Formats: sequence, C-alpha cells, structure tokens
Amino acid sequence: MRKKIRSPERYQRFSKEWNQAVNVRSIHAKTFKDLAFQFGASVSTVIRRFDAVAKKELQGHPELPKVIAIDE
Repeated sequence: MRKKIRSPERYQRFSKEWNQAVNVRSIHAKTFKDLAFQFGASVSTVIRRFDAVAKKELQGHPELPKVIAIDE
C-alpha cells in the first residue's frame, strides 16, 4: 500500500504550514518588513497574506453608518 503524499497545489510556492504561520504572526507583528525578513519572503508576499486574512475576518460584519452621532 502506498502512502498518500501531500503535494503542493499548482502555482503554490510556500507550504500550507508556512502560510498558516505567516497568517498568525502577521496579525501580531510590528511591521511587515520584520515578518518578511523572519520568514525569508518579500514584503509584498506578507502583505498579500495579511490582506487575505483581513478580508476573511471582515466578511459578515455590517458596515458603519455614514453618521454615527450628531454633536451640538
């Protein structure tokens, strides 16, 4: 019996575990540059991963109204 080997998807440059680690740390990191240096990736790659996480988190939340309060 052969063992099923997880292979990367098409056009995938980093492993799923790497992506998960970057996603978690991008939320708590001080700067994207520091995180990119730590993981050996470009800053734009880290920003794209962060944008994907932020987009998922913001789905389902209602938008704020144009006027919250009127102060006299």
